[in-house]
Amino acid sequence: AWLLMCLPHVALAAPWLRSEGVANTGNGTLAYREVHWQRDDTDGAERWVLYQCPDGRPFARKHLPAASRPQARGYTLEDARSGQTA
Repeated sequence: AWLLMCLPHVALAAPWLRSEGVANTGNGTLAYREVHWQRDDTDGAERWVLYQCPDGRPFARKHLPAASRPQARGYTLEDARSGQTA
């Protein structure tokens, strides 16, 4: 259920660009996975990032709103593990 609430705009708007990345520990073990959604291919496009445990369970999400100056835009981050919001 949390996953469905993570990205409400993704379900309503299309098309979004999607990419995935992984982070490994020093010994090569999978630490976490990132799934990125971007509204279009411009630098300042709205973005969402979903962070997942190695088993696929989501643990955090980040939203970067659309911005005319993407290098100076803010973001919100919610981490379900700690309850931290930034």
